[in-house]
Amino acid sequence: YQYEDQSKYNIVYAGSPGRKDQLDGVVKAVSEINKESISIHLDIVGISEEQYLENGKFIGNGIRMYGRLTHEKTVEIIKRADFSVLFRENLRYANAGFSTKFAESLSLGVPVICNEVGGCDQLIDSYKNGILLEDGNTETIKKALKKLLLLSPEELYVMKENAINTAERFFSKEVNQKKIQELLDYLSDKRGNV
Repeated sequence: YQYEDQSKYNIVYAGSPGRKDQLDGVVKAVSEINKESISIHLDIVGISEEQYLENGKFIGNGIRMYGRLTHEKTVEIIKRADFSVLFRENLRYANAGFSTKFAESLSLGVPVICNEVGGCDQLIDSYKNGILLEDGNTETIKKALKKLLLLSPEELYVMKENAINTAERFFSKEVNQKKIQELLDYLSDKRGNV
């Protein structure tokens, strides 16, 4: 889906918010920014508008919820985004594991806007390959999104390139194969020397 209006950026969230991911702050921030005119589009894959609204929540202008889609369709939506978002509470269960949506977004050349949770924050160099925020509350996100609207197309292009470079450096098959082989060699050597 292509937007006909003159919005500046398209942001995406893809996943199942559940208990881990915080989506409300992003929805509220985009809704408040878009009160007068649509400056930012937010595409949300993984939850339908009906599911979101049943909890008494509000969805403003410029927000589209797709519900669950196939992986292929989800990737298409992520690819056309300028940024993806990932906000989590700083709680033990939310810090467990590394986010695959984070790695996938960077691999697709889509910088991530995230908070300091779950290890993702260690790979983000703010305004270089994504945007790192101290928390996921509405005011913090809104302030960052307003700053984002001031970026030039060239600055966005550099951030997208840096996102891909980060993904290649940390998530590529070649890098990980080498690390696994080094581990296997180490374990093999240790067994032989025992």
